[in-house]
Amino acid sequence: MLKPTLLTTGLLWSLLAPQTCLANENGFLSYTADLLANVDGGIETGYRYVDLFHGGYAVELSPALLLHASAIYANGGNFTTDLVGDDQTIGNIESGTPLARLYEAWAEIGSEKVSLKIGLYDVGSEFDALESSSLFLNGTYGTGFDLVQAGRTGPSIYPFLSFGARAAFRHDGTALRVAVLDGAAGDPDDSDDFGVDLNAEDGMFIIGEIERYADNWRVFAGAWSFTGDFEKIAQTPQAPPDFGSNSGFYVRGEYSWTLRDGRSLSTFARVGLADRQVNVYETFLSTGMVLDAPFSHHRPNDQMGLAVARAGLGEPERAARAIATGFNGLASSATAETNIELTYAFALSDNFVLQPDIQYTIDPGATDNIDNALVFGFRIGADFPF
Repeated sequence: MLKPTLLTTGLLWSLLAPQTCLANENGFLSYTADLLANVDGGIETGYRYVDLFHGGYAVELSPALLLHASAIYANGGNFTTDLVGDDQTIGNIESGTPLARLYEAWAEIGSEKVSLKIGLYDVGSEFDALESSSLFLNGTYGTGFDLVQAGRTGPSIYPFLSFGARAAFRHDGTALRVAVLDGAAGDPDDSDDFGVDLNAEDGMFIIGEIERYADNWRVFAGAWSFTGDFEKIAQTPQAPPDFGSNSGFYVRGEYSWTLRDGRSLSTFARVGLADRQVNVYETFLSTGMVLDAPFSHHRPNDQMGLAVARAGLGEPERAARAIATGFNGLASSATAETNIELTYAFALSDNFVLQPDIQYTIDPGATDNIDNALVFGFRIGADFPF
C-alpha cells in the first residue's frame, strides 16, 4: 500500500497539472548514492550504502506566483553513527531512518527583488548556503554544525522540515532574508509527521541574514534563535534542571579567483557561535577551496576540493564530561572534533557525476576515547530535469 506521504505528494502534483496550458512548469528527478567505508579507527571498520531519490515539480502560475512540491525516498543508511562515531555527518544524504515522504511544499509570491514564501521549507536552500562548499560530501560544509545541532530536532533542513514563512529583499548587491518556522522540524520517529503541528511547546525558529554580493564574491552574516526554554547542560547529575534561551550567529563568505590560465579557484570560510549553556558545541570553524578543471582544460566541469571543519565543545559541556568521566578513569583531553575532506568530482556529462572522496576525522565525538577515523567514499550523482 502506498504511504500517505506519497499520496499527498501525488495529490499536490495533480492539483498543479491542470495549469499546464496557462503556466511555465519544470520538474526534476535526482538520484544520489554514497558507498562509504570506514577503513581505520572510529567505532568499527565497515561500510554502508546510502542513497537518496529526490523529485520535484514547480509551476509558475504567473510572474508573481510560483508553486513547488517535492518528495524524497532515503534508504536510511546511518554510516556516521554506526561506524565512525563523529557528530558532523560524513555523508550529507544520511537520514538516520528510512524515509518516503513529502519533502517541500510551498508557494512563493513576489518578484526577484521582494518575495514571500510560505509552506514546508528547507531553510538550508537559502540560508547559510554557499555554492563552492556544496561540492563536499560531509554535511558540515552545508549548514554549519553550530546551527545543525541546535533546537529540539534541529532547524528545518534535510531530512526533516517544518512549516513557516520566509521574506526576502534583494537590491543593488544587497540581500536580506528572514524566516520564521515551527521550532520542531518533523519527527525522526514518525516519517509521516510533516512538522506542521504548530504549538507553544515547540516554539518558533527564527533566522535572519544580511548579504553583500558581486559577480565573484559573497559575504553574509546571520543570526538565529529558538524561542522557548531549553535545559542547560548540568555540571553534575545531581544538579537541578535549569533552563535558558538558544541562539547563535555566524559569518560566512566565498571568493572566486580567475587564474592566469583561465581556470577558476573558489575559496570559502565560515565562523559560527552557539549558546554554550544549552548546546554541546559552542564554536564552529570551516574553510576550504575548490578548483575547476584541476588537471585538464578538456574537462572544464571537473572539480577538486579540500576542506577543513572544526566543532569546539563549550565550556559547560567540557566541565560536565570531565566530572562524569573522571569517576571511571576515562577522562578525555579532547575539546573539539575536526574533519578534513579531499574530494574530486568527475563530470561525465551535464547530468552524471562520479565522485571519489577521502575524509579524516580527528577525535570523533570530541573525545579521544574513539580513535581517529579514515573514511573512503564514492558518490554517484544523476540529475534529470524535465
